Amino acid sequence: MGYTWKHGWETWIVYKMLKTAIERSFFYLYCRLNMKRMKNFRWLGYWILVLVVISCGKELSFETGTLGAEADAILVNDALTGNCTGIQVRGRYREGAALGDTNFLQVRVNFRTPGRYKIYSDTVNGFWFRDSGFVSATGERDIQVVGRGTPAIGGVTANFVLELNNSVCFFSVPVLTGTGITPPPPSPLLNYLPTTTNSTWVYEYLPTIAGWDSVRQRNTGLTLTVSGNTFFKYATTYFTTPTVIDTFFYSKDNTGNYFTISTPDFDFYPLFEDASTLIQYPYLRSEVAAGTNWLTDSIGVKIGNDVGFARARLTVFQKGQTRVVLGTTYTNVIQMKREILFRRNNQTTFEVIEEGDSFYAPNVGLIDQSIITGPSSIQSISLRRSLIVP
Repeated sequence: MGYTWKHGWETWIVYKMLKTAIERSFFYLYCRLNMKRMKNFRWLGYWILVLVVISCGKELSFETGTLGAEADAILVNDALTGNCTGIQVRGRYREGAALGDTNFLQVRVNFRTPGRYKIYSDTVNGFWFRDSGFVSATGERDIQVVGRGTPAIGGVTANFVLELNNSVCFFSVPVLTGTGITPPPPSPLLNYLPTTTNSTWVYEYLPTIAGWDSVRQRNTGLTLTVSGNTFFKYATTYFTTPTVIDTFFYSKDNTGNYFTISTPDFDFYPLFEDASTLIQYPYLRSEVAAGTNWLTDSIGVKIGNDVGFARARLTVFQKGQTRVVLGTTYTNVIQMKREILFRRNNQTTFEVIEEGDSFYAPNVGLIDQSIITGPSSIQSISLRRSLIVP
């Protein structure tokens, strides 16, 4: 810097401790302007020097002495399997729930020399275990290793590798399903089958079928219990000459399943000239995913001159539709695809002989049927009006 230091060795040491040229320049200027005060300042410099020596001594002790040495330690494991011996997994591990103070491992470690240690696992399914510390005695002892993170997937077992120095062992943690937080109450199920007495529906045939132009269905208020299910009796009148009277039975449970006791063909559109029996089957499942399908049981039937067995394959084709039927708009409509399968007595496989779609709206029920009757022809049976009794 072009000058000699004339202010005592104590201030020289303080000067050398300053890191930047600007700091040193200001300190040198201060010393020159305060020559008479340097005697007192030398005592300050002396104590600063003492504190620096003590600090360095402590650092040396931790880094190179007994307190700073790394412990010679290994994990205690099973020689055949490699599993951690005597490990205890404490706390509950649940999907979506962050780990806390109650989530930790109790691990057996053999300390062959005292000192510092660091023990840790890999990260599996969004969570891990890690801890460090110091031991002053040798021998086997249990060490707590805390858990961190949040399990991502429930209903699985997370398999971990635990490491300490050059030793490893294996352990597993089962993860429960769900967050453990009380979920909001589920939305109430939409009702696709009104069952109040005297509720009435009138459907039109488009086009008409040999004088059949409409059909009316009414809930009679009467019930029938079959296999634990309560079925409601619906009186059905076909407006033809002469009038035809029939009865339908429908039921529902509290999980979105709707059942009928019937033949497996479409409502109000008989296909079979003769059927050996009626069967109970779900015609609608409102709570399953679109694309879900199922088969009904088979029954013996006669179709024209053919005799054999028939069944239906039903598919939840689409959910949440908006559909306009004869000028009325319906929302949250479920479209059900129905395929009528038939196997003749002299054959071994079923074939599709009729197919179409049925549409259901909440608080109304069946609003439309669209049945394929030929390469370019469709028979609709559409809801003209309804009276749903509260």
